[in-house]
Formats: sequence, structure tokens, C-alpha cells
Amino acid sequence: GASAAYGSDAVAGVVNFALAREIEGIRTNASYGSSFKGDDENLNAALAGGLPFGGDRGRFVWAGEFSKEDGLGDCYTRSWCGQEWLNLGNSPPGTGGRPANNITDDVHTATLSQDGVINSASAAFPLRGITFNSDGTTRPFQYGELYGTNLVPIFMKGGEGHGENVFIDGYLLKVPIKRYLAYTKSTFDFTDSMTGGFDLSYGQVEGASNAVQYRDSAGSLNNAQSFGPILAGNPFIPASVQQIMADNNIPTFTLGRSFGDIGNALAESTTKTWRAVASLQGK
Repeated sequence: GASAAYGSDAVAGVVNFALAREIEGIRTNASYGSSFKGDDENLNAALAGGLPFGGDRGRFVWAGEFSKEDGLGDCYTRSWCGQEWLNLGNSPPGTGGRPANNITDDVHTATLSQDGVINSASAAFPLRGITFNSDGTTRPFQYGELYGTNLVPIFMKGGEGHGENVFIDGYLLKVPIKRYLAYTKSTFDFTDSMTGGFDLSYGQVEGASNAVQYRDSAGSLNNAQSFGPILAGNPFIPASVQQIMADNNIPTFTLGRSFGDIGNALAESTTKTWRAVASLQGK
């Protein structure tokens, strides 16, 4: 890797491969493993062979390989990650005796939830902190500790939402991958000082990963992801909420919700590479 002295190669590194030109018989290799948790199973199998031809003036080498890695689950499949460590901003710095940035555990979303929570930058707003049960009834949202003076921060310490932090839920710690490789190389000595060669290879890599959970940014309030404005009289508003809006002459509100019920967006990719090289080497 030390052959590059400048440019992009110096950043990316350089690897030189020395490929076997002569193999007689067959070589095999196989391995299997998994994590101590029983996941991240991985399998690798390789086969190579070769034979001479043309009165030993030619050599033919072939190889194939297959590898498969099942990957790991999301953050909540590991205790160290499931502690939900994130950076909580504190603005203005010094509020509550804390610095501007605080790396701490048990961090949940304060303006997003899987059930939906009504947000407002005013503590006096009558609907602030109303969240919803699965049957459509309402209950008070269990706020944790809000850092800083902003009443609509994205994150809070503690409160409800353990195991549901949309910013880490569903993201795989290690993505599953399958890899297929096939390779052939033929060389032939035309004379004692002239050798021709032909290489043909094929590679395929298949990968899959989870992207972010859906959350709408329309009507966002101080960087909080919120639906809004939701108008009074909307037929999906529970009667208890509609009554509060009528009593206080509230025309609209914003609602923050993430969609774990729909799940994370899925991304899949397949990359295929063909390579053919003809060569002539002589003195």
C-alpha cells in the first residue's frame, strides 16, 4: 500500500495482486463462523484448479468463490447500542449548568413518537403534549428532560419511547452481503521469449440495507418533524381534542409521528463486473 505517493491513490491506498499462473490439480477452502450472539453467520467457499496443455507450453487456471454474510440486526439487538446514546444539544450553552453538547444515554425523541404527539413551542398551548393510544383515545405524552430552553427539541433524555428512537431503530449494524466470483487465466509460450495470456473474470455483489423510517417534514416546527397544520373539524381528530380546540378557539395544530408500523425503507443493490484482458509479454 506504500506505492502511492500523491493524488487520490495516496488517500485510497493501492493493492497489488500476484495471481498464480500455474496450478495442477484442485485446491479448496471453506470456512464458517458466527458472532458470540449466534447471529452474523458467515460462509465462504472457494475452489481453484488448473492443468497444462499444448505439451506443457500452455497453462490454464480457473477459480470460483462464494461468500455470504447474514449481517447484524439494528441497534436494539446489542445492549451497548440499545442504551440509546446520542448527543443532546443544550442551547444556550450553560442552561441547567450543562455545556453545549452532551453525549448521554436513554435519549428518545421529544417531538416524534410512533403514536403521534402534538407539538408547540409554547408551554401554554392547551394541546401540547397530547399523544394517542392505539384505539384513538388520548393521554399525556411522557416527556423526559429537555435540554436548553427550546420546548420543541428533537431529542430528550428519558421519557417515553424506549426502543422506538426513529433515528436508530431499524438501521442495521452490519448489512447482509452475498458475493460471487469466477476467474480464468490462460497463458501460452509461443516461443522461449514470447508469452500470450488471456484473463476472464466475473464478480457479483448483492447487498441490502434499511434506510430511515418514514416521517413527514411538512409544517416542521424548529426542526421537529411534524404533520401540519391539521385543521379543526378534521374528522380524524378525537372528540376530546376537537372540544379543546373549540373551547380555546384553536384553528390548527401540528403532530409529530414516525411510522414504525410501515417500517424502514428498504434498499437493495446488485453490482456485476465483467473483466477481460488479453496480453502479450516478451523480451
